[in-house]
Amino acid sequence: MESTSVRFAESVAVQVKNPPFGLVDACPRPLIDRRAVAQSDWCNYPPRLARKDCMRTLSTGPFVLFSALALAFLQPQPLLGEDPAPSSFAPAGDLLQQVDFFIDRAEDALSNPAAFDLAKQSRMVKDANTLVALSLVLQSHDEAFPEKSCMPALMSAAAELAEIEADALRGQQLLAQIKQARAGEASDAKKAAGTETTKASVAALMKQVPLVHTRLQRGTRPGRLSRRPEESAGQAATLAAMAQAALLDDEYAATPEEAAAWAEFCVQMRDAAGEVNSAIHAQDQQRVTAGMERMHESCEACHAKFRTQ
Repeated sequence: MESTSVRFAESVAVQVKNPPFGLVDACPRPLIDRRAVAQSDWCNYPPRLARKDCMRTLSTGPFVLFSALALAFLQPQPLLGEDPAPSSFAPAGDLLQQVDFFIDRAEDALSNPAAFDLAKQSRMVKDANTLVALSLVLQSHDEAFPEKSCMPALMSAAAELAEIEADALRGQQLLAQIKQARAGEASDAKKAAGTETTKASVAALMKQVPLVHTRLQRGTRPGRLSRRPEESAGQAATLAAMAQAALLDDEYAATPEEAAAWAEFCVQMRDAAGEVNSAIHAQDQQRVTAGMERMHESCEACHAKFRTQ
């Protein structure tokens, strides 16, 4: 007779799938007879085989049967919850304002190809990847805006822009495509250019985060919150978008446990930045300060675990 542990392992399986933003959803299966696997999807498991398999399982003991049935009838529960609507952490208007900001910076850097030095090349890598993150969130945003259908084209061109190295002339061509997409004038082919495999470089985003965060800190100190609220709100939205984009890439995680920790840190940063964004719009200094502290804590905790890897 097969051992209880072997029979239990063969009777119960768990399917794991990856949703769009990289969160994990575990879904338990019912008892599966090995003869039925090739014939039937587990959701449509034949009742006759189910009864027969359950009777066979009875011989392995009440504990195994109880455990298997409990797993069979559990409803699937997401481990980290559903992704919130993008508008809850990064309003579309704030993201588009930042798209314009980084387009202007790219245009300035590429205006004179002969002067496209190493410093500008380094900044271009960070800025282009930030554009990828911004357009990634914008293309699936719950708020409507005229250029939304062109965000995949913008994302695709920005991803290529991040790879130009010293080729300023190629950069100018890609920047023209980005500006066209921003204006809502991308062709149908370009609109379909951005795919699920297009990702922002986490390494580049992590170098950009402290730069954006420093500017946000300056603009949200007591007494300064009302000076440039649109700019500060855009910076907070950018940090939230970069955190959301980072959920797609767990390259720093070596184990499933580290991948889960990475996702949790990204969510913490996104939500804290979203709270800062909301507080800036409300001109609530106390909430801004609390949100900035939460964001700092999440960054420090993430650095402690992953920076040395």
